[in-house]
Amino acid sequence: MATANPRASSRRYRRHRLLGQVTLAIWFALTPSTVPDWRADPGVRTVAVLPIGEPMTRLHR
Repeated sequence: MATANPRASSRRYRRHRLLGQVTLAIWFALTPSTVPDWRADPGVRTVAVLPIGEPMTRLHR
């Protein structure tokens, strides 16, 4: 299905994309940045805790 005016469609796409980029840039500029307490203290070293689920028994054949 072809569009009636491909140039207008292309301009509309670029304008829509530019609006999204500007909106995202403004959001990041105005959003307050917060530092978690554990990151504020450089003496604290943490290791990531990854939930891996319940241990399984080995399946024997």
